[in-house]
Amino acid sequence: MTPAQATEIARSRGVPVYTIGAGRDGLVPYPRFDQAGNRIGSRHVPSDLDETALLAIARETGGRYFRADDTRTVENAFKAIDRAQKIEFQAKSYLLTTELFAWTAVPGGLFMLIAALLSRTRSRRVVTPSAIPSALKPAHVAPATGGLRP
Repeated sequence: MTPAQATEIARSRGVPVYTIGAGRDGLVPYPRFDQAGNRIGSRHVPSDLDETALLAIARETGGRYFRADDTRTVENAFKAIDRAQKIEFQAKSYLLTTELFAWTAVPGGLFMLIAALLSRTRSRRVVTPSAIPSALKPAHVAPATGGLRP
């Protein structure tokens, strides 16, 4: 979005825009760093503050432009904006949720149903003596001697 588009939206909605031009005019020091990120000095570069655009945005939206050369001036600008514009509003917040319960509940329920059906079919099987392996069959005990019978 361009500054002109933002200005038009703010003006159409009745929102005053307060702009602050921070910094100095002319050449300003700009830090220089080496390959490791250590500061090795500074060089002077021209300031690119577009005061004309900041003035136009403030004027067209019913706000005000402040020029701030130092920290104290910036603080004074914020105090002036605070005195000039107090807006009471109630913020509405919405929480969009997506229920993920079904993604685990449905497969879990199906697995439980399958397990229940499998356990019922296994418990219905009738075990006949011929189905028991001979190694698992109980040995007969002779009544008089207490020994094993062949």
